[in-house]
Order: sequence, then C-alpha cells, then structure tokens
Amino acid sequence: MKRIGVIICGDAFLDKIEIHETELVLNALKNNNVTVVFFTRLHGQVIDNKNIEGRVAEASLKVVNIFTGLTSYPLSDLSEIEKFMPDALIILSANSVPVYFETKENSIEYESSAKSYMDLLKKFHKKGLTIGFVGKSAILAPLLTRNPVRATLGNDPDCAELIEELGAEAVICPADDIVIDDAHQVMTTPGFLAGGPVAEISQGIDKLVTRILGE
Repeated sequence: MKRIGVIICGDAFLDKIEIHETELVLNALKNNNVTVVFFTRLHGQVIDNKNIEGRVAEASLKVVNIFTGLTSYPLSDLSEIEKFMPDALIILSANSVPVYFETKENSIEYESSAKSYMDLLKKFHKKGLTIGFVGKSAILAPLLTRNPVRATLGNDPDCAELIEELGAEAVICPADDIVIDDAHQVMTTPGFLAGGPVAEISQGIDKLVTRILGE
C-alpha cells in the first residue's frame, strides 16, 4: 500500500479557501486504498490564552483546531515525517506559503519559520520522490531545483510572472487540470487560484492525487 505524506505549510489557515483545498485533498485520498499521514509544524500551535481577545481570529483558524474537525487522519509534527517514509508528498498552504525572492546572484531570503519546510522538501526531492503542489504552494516548486520547473499558479498573468521570477516555466492551467513536469517529478494544480467552480477544482485535485498514486 502506497504511503502518502501531506504537508500543510503553516500553522494557521489564512482563509476558508485554504481550508476548502485541504478538504478536497482529504476527499480525493479517501477514495483510494492508501496510507496517509498529514504533517505540519505542531510546536507553537497551543493557543495562547494571554491576550486572547487579540488572538481570537488567528486561534480559530489554527491548523490543529480545524484539521481535527475535518478528519480522523493523523496529524503529526513535521519532524516525524522521515519515520513515516512516504512514497510521495502532497503540499498544501496554510496562512499562505511564504514568498521567496531569488536575486540574480542566486541568493534567497527565507522566513526563518518556513526554512524547515523548504529544507525538508529539497531533501525528499533529492531522494526522487514525486511532489504534488496544490494552489499557492506551487510557488515552492521552482525552489527545489535550479533548472526550470513547469508549474502553475492558475490562469492569472501576474501569478505566472511571479512564479517565472522564481525560476519556473509558468503554465496557464484551468481549475480542473494539472501540470506535470516528469523530468523533475513535480505536479501542480491551481486549486482556487484558477477561480473555477468547486466541482472543477475538485476534479483538478482528484487528477493530481490519482496521478501521484499511479507513479
């Protein structure tokens, strides 16, 4: 049975769109005979009761709170993923994937809280694992390798320009489809970035999951 690791990048969902993308991935995985564990950085996800008035909105969207209400799939700390030994990875965004800026000198500015995600993705990519990115998380795809990666952030020209600045070959893609880069073992689907109806977004995510399971 194939083992799929799903990484939620961030400790709090930015909005309901990121939650809906997580739900659609969950639904796609339920329809397949596969072992699944979700991972995120769990440390720091205990809600701070101090200054609670100013933290209500943030606390209400904490990944650990939302996730336990969606599914019985386990949610583990990112540090446990190597013990799980996944055969492939699916990447989701929570509280937006941090934006990385690569200069002509090839220097990259990392947000320190995000470095653990990128380090881990690069490590598994070097091992030859297929990695699927949903929605905004696709912005991380070109950072896995210095060679141009075919990837999509939907059908917005500004998003295409952004991902090309990071080194990708941007591909315009509708909500119900996926972009596959076989050479780099990367797959992307735009999720809600493409602005289609939920049925089409679900179809795109289903395609990505099905293709990953067939690798």
